[in-house]
Amino acid sequence: MALSACDLHVHYGTAEAVRGASFTVEEGEIVALLGNNGAGKTTTLRAISGLENLSAGSILLDGEPVQHLPAHARVGLGIGHVPEGKNLFPYMTVAENLALGAFLRKDKAGVRKDEEELISHFPVLGERRGQRAWTLSGGEQQMLAICRALMGRPKVLLLDEPSLGLSPKMVSEIAQMISHLTTRGMGVLLVEQNARLALGVSQRGYVLERGVTVLEGRADELLASEHVKRAYLGR
Repeated sequence: MALSACDLHVHYGTAEAVRGASFTVEEGEIVALLGNNGAGKTTTLRAISGLENLSAGSILLDGEPVQHLPAHARVGLGIGHVPEGKNLFPYMTVAENLALGAFLRKDKAGVRKDEEELISHFPVLGERRGQRAWTLSGGEQQMLAICRALMGRPKVLLLDEPSLGLSPKMVSEIAQMISHLTTRGMGVLLVEQNARLALGVSQRGYVLERGVTVLEGRADELLASEHVKRAYLGR
């Protein structure tokens, strides 16, 4: 089991944003986390990566608890996070952003190898290697944000709304990129407002409503669910 989250609770002051979220992500598996705006999806990812404090619950990475660790320690153990909005360093180049993704690693040869491998899969980043991140298109910035996280060699990658604001063509390219991630053996937890896209690239999924996990199943089962159709697929 790459990642296991059990009965997560997160408060903002007296307001409880997440109140019982539970799910698992296996190695080499993409898992979708669905829910409307305000359901607690982004807060859940932030709690897993250590950007928000848990009020209660447990987070296990490879069976070991990590909920007591600071964010940078979780990165070092293998939790990567691509937040909504990308959060690139806009005035740094593509190459500099990629290098920052590997800032905890000591294996310089491995870092160079991983960068070349990523650029071979996403050659547009190689073509833009010397450009500042803010000059890239929205889709290219999203590619860079994902690749920067991959430079840390995560065991589990948390992706928050990777298709947000992108053109249909670029959404398709990002979907292919996400599908490719499982070939690296990592688990992926995908938060995506586009439920059809999310379930199309995932093996399993969970539905989060008002901070609680209310439904789970294989991606094809959720696509066939009347509740998911009505609430998330526009039917």
